[in-house]
Amino acid sequence: MMRFFRKLSLVGLVIVLVAGMAPPAPASAADPPRQSDGARVRFVHASAGAPGLDAYADGALVTAGVRGVAGYFDVPAGEHTFSFRTEGGESDEAAITATLDAGQHLTIAAINRRAALEALAIPDDVSAPARNAARVTVVHAAPHVPPITAEWGSAALVDGLEYGAVSEPVQVLAGTADLTVTAPDDALLAADTARPIAAGSAVTVFVVETETPDEVGLTVVESATQEPDPDTQFRFANMARGTDALRVYVNREPAPIYPQVPFSSITNYFATGQGAHLVEVYRLDAGPESGPPLAATTADIGPDESVIFVAQGTADDLEIAAYTSDLGPLPPASARLHVVNVAAGSPAFQVARVEGDVLFDRIAAFEQGSRVVPAGSYNLRLTNAATGAVLMDHSGIVLQAGTVTTLFVLDEDPDDPWLNAIPLVANNVPQHASVRWAHLHLQGPAVDITVDGEPVATGLAYKTVTGYELIEPGMVALAAYPAGSDPATTEPLATLSIELTGATFPRTIYLYGPPDAIQFGVAPDSLELLPEGRARVRFINTAIDTGSVAVINPTDGSRVVPDLQFGLASANATVDAGVYTFNFVRDSGPVASIQGIRLEAGTNYALVLAGVYLEEPGLEVIALEARPW
Repeated sequence: MMRFFRKLSLVGLVIVLVAGMAPPAPASAADPPRQSDGARVRFVHASAGAPGLDAYADGALVTAGVRGVAGYFDVPAGEHTFSFRTEGGESDEAAITATLDAGQHLTIAAINRRAALEALAIPDDVSAPARNAARVTVVHAAPHVPPITAEWGSAALVDGLEYGAVSEPVQVLAGTADLTVTAPDDALLAADTARPIAAGSAVTVFVVETETPDEVGLTVVESATQEPDPDTQFRFANMARGTDALRVYVNREPAPIYPQVPFSSITNYFATGQGAHLVEVYRLDAGPESGPPLAATTADIGPDESVIFVAQGTADDLEIAAYTSDLGPLPPASARLHVVNVAAGSPAFQVARVEGDVLFDRIAAFEQGSRVVPAGSYNLRLTNAATGAVLMDHSGIVLQAGTVTTLFVLDEDPDDPWLNAIPLVANNVPQHASVRWAHLHLQGPAVDITVDGEPVATGLAYKTVTGYELIEPGMVALAAYPAGSDPATTEPLATLSIELTGATFPRTIYLYGPPDAIQFGVAPDSLELLPEGRARVRFINTAIDTGSVAVINPTDGSRVVPDLQFGLASANATVDAGVYTFNFVRDSGPVASIQGIRLEAGTNYALVLAGVYLEEPGLEVIALEARPW
């Protein structure tokens, strides 16, 4: 699936630098960075022998007399030239041009000796690190020093870093340890003994020369990071059969994050930052000071991920697993269903609706299945995947639109073949618009389609249709171009401005029109949960020169659609699954027919009258299918 995100306008911010207004007072280096439409920049003096420096942005003085670190300062997103001058000087001694995105944080460092002063741009990762963790970056700013290796305690920060290079950020657990820098022959170049690093911080270590020959120093700049995104989160579940309550520690924090988690219970969520999380579990009367844990695991948590750490297996064979729930955008009127098999003694099972639709063919022990489904009330049946024996019926599970439900399936008694299930729901998952693209213009060329200038379908030919794609809600501009053409130099064949929403219904957007023109048509789709034994059908008229037609079921003579105008779509209708014939009729009589089409239960159909009336190649009926999952 493709997702499209529009950029916010930054025009109002440009005035700050262009008009030469005085820059805002800087925050201290440790102040939490703001999350805004603009960007932020700070300046670091890491040059041996250079006096105080004035820092400029686009020729405007930002801060004077930098000795150490100054900033962060707010700047508009976009391209800027940053420079350093000797304090009170009138000409740049070092300059660099950098492009900043909205929300980005950047450090501009003055490095090298005064006679050869350079400016170095360093992107700052100020996203929230994992709980009880920090993020450390190393900058080699000593021009006469060979490649370096840096460590903080037992944590390796970088190996073989050359002058002018910046290391990738490394996550470390908060605490106090020796910060050391060594040469390729392991000779110690610099050390900061018992260096504390605080949880939730971003630390940049500058390895610098000093005014004393052959002596290397360290400039350590520490700043706060952003608050954790509430959608990046974790919780803990005790599903290990036969266990007592467990104590849970995360990233070696001094106190347990969950002091007591009984069997078959699930804790509350904790918002957290991105990165590795070490989870250790102990008995209630034990902890890190008393010996090794009963079980442990390490798992990365990324942005907008919901991770459930699960104690699974048995008391004698305990392990911790990490199951990640996708909290990404959903289509309209849909939910996401996860099923996790933590039943240690159970065979692999199949998950189906009692009405017969199979959702997951096979989920083995300690595995999971995940899929997007229509919102609605579900009656689920779990059966042995090998024998078909029923293991559990779970009725009335309500999956609301915009939610993610995780169903933990466990066996509480090894002598009982029946399973139990515990649902866990995450609410307020964003819903995006859902669109598929269809080319239904007989005489139109193959096309490329763009949304707000971004390609979404290429080489789309007559009678072809794409799958559904997610698009961020809002007003969007659609355009269709001849396939392979350059939109920058080619006039579009068709355009349309339309508001797409994520809270209503999916859409089929199709190309149709008279012989000498192409235009966009929009048909609302319904992918809602269908009752047992039912299908859904609707009709679209894109046939050139037909005018209005009626759709008739010849079996009973009923007018399924009494008046289907050219370019329009009928409403969606729910019908019994089965074999149907539909005639398309004008005042003069039938003009086209689709005979013996089987409408399968649980499937959605769009039957399109296409082609050209009374001319070659004539009319035809195209069947477009879509299942709700």
